[in-house]
This record gives sequence, structure tokens and C-alpha cells, in this order.
Amino acid sequence: MPFLGVVLLLALGSSGFAQTRTSSSKVSAAPAPITQPVQPAKPPITPPAVLHTVDPEYPSEARRKKISGDVWIGMTVGTDGVPSDIHVLQSAGHGLDEEAVKAVQQYKFRPAMQAGVPVAVTVKVHVQFKIRRSFW
Repeated sequence: MPFLGVVLLLALGSSGFAQTRTSSSKVSAAPAPITQPVQPAKPPITPPAVLHTVDPEYPSEARRKKISGDVWIGMTVGTDGVPSDIHVLQSAGHGLDEEAVKAVQQYKFRPAMQAGVPVAVTVKVHVQFKIRRSFW
């Protein structure tokens, strides 16, 4: 995932100030000069937009046992809008994880953009499996 913050590295002494001694042995403190140029902030990243999703299959055993659960998937959305490096961040078990991964592999995105250029980003996707109860 691209870094969205700015880090300023300043060359300072261990105390953060340059120290000078005067003839009377008194110590005075003055801010040290910046010795490295400050890097300009990068333009903001526009997040990817979902163009196509696929509903996961509900595993038959989980459905039969009326098991519900939430699966969190981590992945990279590439500059082409295709997901890669898909992995389970939070598991629900009972076959739900595998079905969530199969569904997310088929997602399509408009890629994230930075200064008009597509960039790869890491995202989290929440896949919820829920048994709907019938009142009939």
C-alpha cells in the first residue's frame, strides 16, 4: 500500500539542539539548522471503485447447520483493477473463507488513482454470510 503520510527527517543532535559554549562555560541552546531538504507531500490517492462483484456460494454444510459468519479479506487492487495477493484476514471457518476468496477473486475495480495515474493499493473486503429465516 502506498504511504500516505509525510515523514520529516531532521538532522538534530541527541538533545534536538546544537550546543555552543561561551567563554564563561555557560551552555546556550539554539535550534539546529535543517540539513536535509523537506520532500513535498504526494498528491492524495483516490480509492478504487467496485465495478463488478460476485456473491459467494453458501457452503451446503454451513447452510444445513445454519452457520453465519463474517470473513475479512485483504488484497491488492492492481493498476489494471484486478485483485491479487488475496488472503483471509479474519476467518469464519466452516468453508466460508474459501467461498469468500473464490468470490473476491472475480471482483473488478476501477483502479485507485494518484495525480491521474493508476496505482496499486491494498484494501480490505468484508464478506458476510447470513442465513435468512423464513416465516412460512
